[in-house]
Amino acid sequence: MPKTLVPGGEAMPAIHRRAILSGIAALASGAGLHRAIAAPLAPEDRPAPPRALAHPDAELLRLGREITATDLRRHQVSDRIDEATARYNAVYDAAGGLGSCRPKEEFLLGVPASLAVLVQPGQTYDDCAASLPSEHRAARAWRQIKAATATEKKTAAEWQKACDDLADETGVTAGEAEYERLYVALHDVGMRILATPAATLDGMQVKLEAVRAMGYEMDVDENTDLLVAWRSLAGDVERLAGTLPNDQMQTQRCLA
Repeated sequence: MPKTLVPGGEAMPAIHRRAILSGIAALASGAGLHRAIAAPLAPEDRPAPPRALAHPDAELLRLGREITATDLRRHQVSDRIDEATARYNAVYDAAGGLGSCRPKEEFLLGVPASLAVLVQPGQTYDDCAASLPSEHRAARAWRQIKAATATEKKTAAEWQKACDDLADETGVTAGEAEYERLYVALHDVGMRILATPAATLDGMQVKLEAVRAMGYEMDVDENTDLLVAWRSLAGDVERLAGTLPNDQMQTQRCLA
């Protein structure tokens, strides 16, 4: 059997040499494993952090924030319209109702009785007057009425244009257009809220606020029984959700 020389001239049995070599290999392998464990993982190898659970009514809550923001903008525009209307009224009054352009309340001043008795069934006043001699009393009266009516309509058109121009200049027209746009947008979001089933009290509260924002609560006021039912339902939801003011919550406890 071959022998390995060691310091001192002594020979080492082969079996001992193999044992030492095996131990060295094991130590090297263990050191490598330790380094692998201690080394930080690459970003792509790291486990993803646990995801937060979504609210059961996440979509309703999102729509609720949207309708609240739209309603706030609508009220801001309403305030600007009030300011613009004040400017409009100041100019209008200073101009004496826009002067001579202000029309009379009635355009058609009436039909002369002398013509009314001559009209046949299915015949217009114009046809009847045209069938009469031009100097006939009824025909002359009708021509005068027509001329006066045309003058009044022209005056009214001029007055209306002056009013429209003033509304444009003072910002009333733009404000009313923006208010209408926001109302349509608010109603659209509100209907989407009402069409989305609620799974929690938070979602039900969003629906209550949507009804209020769309003005439906004011419609309920027209019917006493519906008003009582609405307030009972709304009060229960808000009480359970913990959003009622303390004094109202105490009142409900006393009435229960």
